[in-house]
Formats: sequence, structure tokens, C-alpha cells
Amino acid sequence: MSRTKTRLPSLNTALVAALAIGLSGPALAQKTFTIAPHSDLRVLDPLQAAAAITTMHATNIYDSLFAWDPTLSPKPQMVESYKVSDDKLTYTFTLRPGQKFADSSSQCIILGNP
Repeated sequence: MSRTKTRLPSLNTALVAALAIGLSGPALAQKTFTIAPHSDLRVLDPLQAAAAITTMHATNIYDSLFAWDPTLSPKPQMVESYKVSDDKLTYTFTLRPGQKFADSSSQCIILGNP
């Protein structure tokens, strides 16, 4: 008896397809987006867990400074502009209008070790 393996589309592919189909016609007016994850979410902090379900939750809930484009190059997401010092030890990020860091500032400077 032989077994045939069938590769299922990734969750991201399925979500993109669902959005493409769902965003046409009257469905566009709806504001609820429902997903069916493969398991229960047990940890809400994406920095405290390595489970795929936690990562999937985080990408739908949390925003990030940069995101990956279709060619897997980093592109600014919350960042309006950024600068890297000549010695590559100081990074300055300025957020888009309306975005704030946890301390209510719109700019963050990160210093590295020489």
C-alpha cells in the first residue's frame, strides 16, 4: 500500500485567498475578520513563546517597526524614517504621524556597544 503526501497551502496563503475573495462586493462593509487557528493560544506575549500559534496571533494583533515585503526585504511599517550612524552603532527611528512608543515619544535612539 502506498501513501501519497498532499501539501496543504500555508496559513498565510489561505488568509490572502480568503481576503481576496472576501473583500469583493457586500462583504467589504463588514469589519469582523475571523480565523481558525490550528491550536489554542496559550501565551499572549510573543517574546515569551516560540510556538507558531503565538507568532500568528502576534502578527494579527501587534504592529512592528519593519515588516517583510514579498521579496523578504525589510520595509518600514510603523517607521516614517530611520538613520544609521557612520559607525553603525546608533540607530534613530522616527515613527509615522499618530504612532507613539510606550513612553509617548515619536522618536527612539538605540545605541550599540563599540
